[in-house]
Amino acid sequence: IEDPGFWRAGSNLINSNRENYSLLLNYNPTSMYNSVLSGPLTYVLLEQDNIGLAAIHRIQGLDGHTAAEERACVKYFLTSADGHPHAPYGFTYSEALSDRDNAIFVNENPLAFGVLHTNWMDLPEYEKLNALQKEQAALDAAVVDANQLTQEQAAAMQPLDQVQSVEEQSVALPEKGSHVKKTDGGYRITKKGGYIEFPIQLKAGCEAYLRLEGFTNSRVSTYVGVRTTRMFTQVLMRGPGTLYSLNRTDYNIRLGYSETDQADIVRLEFTDKGIYTLDAIKVCYVPIAGYEEKIAALNSEALKDPVFGINKVSGSASTQNAGIMVFSIPYSQGWSATVDGKQTKVLQANTAWTGIYLEPGEHQIEFSYCTPGAVAGRWIAGICWLLFFCLIILRRKLHL
Repeated sequence: IEDPGFWRAGSNLINSNRENYSLLLNYNPTSMYNSVLSGPLTYVLLEQDNIGLAAIHRIQGLDGHTAAEERACVKYFLTSADGHPHAPYGFTYSEALSDRDNAIFVNENPLAFGVLHTNWMDLPEYEKLNALQKEQAALDAAVVDANQLTQEQAAAMQPLDQVQSVEEQSVALPEKGSHVKKTDGGYRITKKGGYIEFPIQLKAGCEAYLRLEGFTNSRVSTYVGVRTTRMFTQVLMRGPGTLYSLNRTDYNIRLGYSETDQADIVRLEFTDKGIYTLDAIKVCYVPIAGYEEKIAALNSEALKDPVFGINKVSGSASTQNAGIMVFSIPYSQGWSATVDGKQTKVLQANTAWTGIYLEPGEHQIEFSYCTPGAVAGRWIAGICWLLFFCLIILRRKLHL
C-alpha cells in the first residue's frame, strides 16, 4: 500500500510466530514479539483487559477495539474474506486492496499522529474506571498524573467531567454443555473441543464486548474459542503463576458493531481438557453515536507535516487553546522534546503514549530519542578499554 503518511496496520489474524511479519514486509504493526517490549504499552493493554496482549513479551494486536485502534493510529485492518465483523467501526472494505482470501478495510476517520486534548484527567480518577471506559477516556482526554503538570498548566485546561457510559448486562452461567461438567467455581472440560453456549443480545448503534471475569486455567497456555453467528475469535489463556503469565483473570472480547437490535448465541470452545474457573459472564455495550465528530474535532488541531527520521520526529502545530498534544509514540524515558527550540517536558499520557503541553499559538515541535543509559554506558565502556590497554602496557613494562 503506497501511503505517504504515518499509519499502522492491525489484524485479527496474528497468532504465534507471526507477530513480527512487519519486519519482513516493511509496515508499521500493532503486533510485536520482543523481549524488551514497552512497559507502558504492555500495561495499558493489561489494564484494558485486551486479549491482544498474549504474554509479557508479545502483542498479537488490539482485537479490533475501535478506540484502541484509533489511539494507535491504525488506518488499515486485515481480516479473512469472511471476517468483516472483526473490522473496527468506521473502517470500510476496500475491493481494490482485497483478494479472494483476505479482506482489507481502510479507516475513514483515522486519528492523526499527534492530536491536541484540551480536556485532561488525573491518573487516580482514570484508574477508577472500568476497562472499556479507560479505552474511551484515552480519546476523550489526555490522562496524566497531575504531578507532571504545573498548577498553571492544569488550570489552563478543562477536567474531563463526563466519561463515556458503558452498559453491562450479566449472563447466567450455563448449567451444562458438550463434554462439560459445571463445578462450584466454573467448569471441568472432559474432552478436547468441549463447549458451553449462552444467548446474548446485540444493541443497535453499539459496539458489543463479551466480558469474562475470573476466567483462569492451570495450564501453561491454552486457546479458548469465542464463536457467534457472525465471527470467531481465539483467546490465548496462560495459567496464573506460569512463566509467561500476566496473572490476568478478566478478558474483554470484541463481538463487533451492530446497526440493529438482534439476538445471538455465543459458544465458548475449549481446546484442552481441564479445570477452568469462571466467576461471571457479561455483555458490555459501548455507544458509537458522535464518534466521527469526536475524531474530527481532535484532528482539527493536529500535528502538521510530520517528518520521521532515525530516532527523530518533527512537525508543526497551530493551536487555538492550551492543551496536551498526545502522540502515537509509545512512552519511554529515552524521549526528549523541544517546542520552538526550547526544551519541554515529555509527559506519559494515556498510560502508553507520549505527550507534551502546548500553549496557544504556532509551534515547531521536535522529538529525539536516546536509549536511557546509553551515554553513560559508552563512557564506562571507554574507561574500561582505556584501563585494559593501560594494564597491558604496564604488564609489558614489568616484564622488561
